[in-house]
Amino acid sequence: MTTDENSGFVRQRRNLMVSSLVLLFSESTQLKVEKISAFGNELLIGKPQAITIVLWVATFYWLIRYYQYAQSTHRRALKNGVQGRINETCITPALSGFLKRHEDWIYVGTDKTNPTCHVYATRCDVITIDPKYLDVKLSLERTVQTDSRISRTMLGSHDYRVEGMNLYWLRLKSFFYCVIHTPLYTEIVLPYIVFSLPVVYVGLKFAMY
Repeated sequence: MTTDENSGFVRQRRNLMVSSLVLLFSESTQLKVEKISAFGNELLIGKPQAITIVLWVATFYWLIRYYQYAQSTHRRALKNGVQGRINETCITPALSGFLKRHEDWIYVGTDKTNPTCHVYATRCDVITIDPKYLDVKLSLERTVQTDSRISRTMLGSHDYRVEGMNLYWLRLKSFFYCVIHTPLYTEIVLPYIVFSLPVVYVGLKFAMY
C-alpha cells in the first residue's frame, strides 16, 4: 500500500462518514435550505428538498469511492487479522480441554484432575487453514508441582486438528478481540455502519406510514 493510496483511503473514509452524518441530521430534522449566500449574493432554492437529494447522491458516491479504496488497500485485512490472532495466542486454550479429555498418555503417572498438573504448548505452528478445520503442530510440555519440587517433561511435537465447536468459538473469540483491541474494524467497518444509519432511519420512517 502506497502513501497516496493510504491518504486516499483516509480521505474517502472521512468523506463518507461526514456525509452520512449530515444526511442523518438532514433526514431526522427535516432540514430545508431555502437560500444560499455565495460571494455576497443570495441564491433562492425553489425546492428545498433538493438539498437532501443532493446529499443522498453525494453519500452514495463516497460510499462507492470508499469501497474501491478499501478493496485496494485493506483487502482481506479483517480475515487476516482474525487468523493472525488465532495463530498467535488462541489455539492452546482451545485445545487444552481436548487434550485433557482425549490424550490420556499425557497424564501417565499423574492425576489429570489434579490442578497441580499442567500441559501447555511451548510452540504452536498452524499447518493447514481451511474453513472447516485448522491443522496445528504443538510442542507440549508437562509441568507437575508437588510440595517439594516442580518437574517439567518435554512431550515432543504432536499434530492436532481444531474443528467443530472448538473452531467456532476460537474464531468468535478472535473476532471480538480484533473488534475491541485493534483498529481494524473501526477503520474498515465503521464507515459502513455510519452510512447505514440514515438508510435505516428512512426505512423505518417509511415503514411507519
